[in-house]
Parts: sequence; structure tokens; C-alpha cells
Amino acid sequence: MRGDVPFQGREAFAEQQRSGVTKRFTCFTVDDPDIVLLGRETIYRNDEPVGWLTSGGYGYTVGKNIGYGYVRNTEGLDRSYLISGRYELEVATARVRCKLETSVPYDPQGRRIKV
Repeated sequence: MRGDVPFQGREAFAEQQRSGVTKRFTCFTVDDPDIVLLGRETIYRNDEPVGWLTSGGYGYTVGKNIGYGYVRNTEGLDRSYLISGRYELEVATARVRCKLETSVPYDPQGRRIKV
């Protein structure tokens, strides 16, 4: 962060850089087309609840269920914390394996939509 550029929220951002981030907005995908994600599904990391989805639905252009939500850790979290975990979502009282997406699910060549 450049020290000479003013913007709204600058102080809060500087504090997060100093103290660390305790929650992060993340993307998860489920390959099984029979699983329906709606939002509010609990996110489990290594069998511990760490948050819940804020939204979910089927991504027709990528052919998967997609859910977005916050992963929380009071001791702070970073990329290595996120990618080192094994994730599940609780869907209709059953746990379903899911994949943490480190980038936005995307079909850059449009292959799925052209089939």
C-alpha cells in the first residue's frame, strides 16, 4: 500500500495489514449435479465448522454447483491456511465433499456453453 494515496477505509485497511484477517470470502464447487446449493450451508474445514455459504447455485457455463461464503478463523488466516484444508459442506443434513476454488470458476474458451 502506497503511503501517499488517500482513500475511504484506508485506516481499516492498514489495521488489517498489521493485525491480519480473520475471515475471507471464498468460492467452493461441488461436482455432483444432484447436490443443490442454495446458501446457508455450513462450511467445514478438516471436520470443524468454519463458516457458511452466503449464496449458491448451479454454474451452467462450468457445469458445477458453485457456492460463495466466508471462512473464519479467529487466529487469522491466509492463503496457506485456506489451501491446506479439506472442505465439506453440510447440505440437507449430509456432508458433501467440495473443492475450494483459488480462482473464479471460469470457462475461458466457452467450451461448456458451446456443447
